Amino acid sequence: TTLSDIAKRAGLTRGALYWHFESKEQLYGELLGLIAKPIEAELREILSTAPPADVALRRFFERWFSLIESDERFRAVVEIIFEKTELVPELAERDRQDTDELIDAICFIIGHGMKTGVFRADLDAQRAGTAFYAYLMGITGVWLEGRGYKAAEDAVAFVEIFIGGLR
Repeated sequence: TTLSDIAKRAGLTRGALYWHFESKEQLYGELLGLIAKPIEAELREILSTAPPADVALRRFFERWFSLIESDERFRAVVEIIFEKTELVPELAERDRQDTDELIDAICFIIGHGMKTGVFRADLDAQRAGTAFYAYLMGITGVWLEGRGYKAAEDAVAFVEIFIGGLR
């Protein structure tokens, strides 16, 4: 789509939209930021309190689904990104950067868990972190399809299944 199409759909003039965003890439970056800011804040909070790695993963997972259920703006942005965005090359790079940063943080937590004996020492932290991210995104996608489960409530059971595999 074009910025003109977006402006029309939003009930704005092209000029009004272009006043705020020079490109689709900039607009997409702003959307990603609306998700990234609360998630980055949550990760900083988790890492600053240095809980055991399993507790850290559990908190992050539960907080993600709590935001999806309780924060309309967060949920709307997740829905746009999951269901209405085609990751053309100019958008994919920004998405990849944010994804890599999140996976790196998850890998750090898992690696710490391996060093402290919370998780098995024979794990590959990079693969486990990538799997955790894929698990999180997969469950998010299924929830967005309207599968009827309570995301925040069921997140506890979902994350325990994953953490059990790391032990």
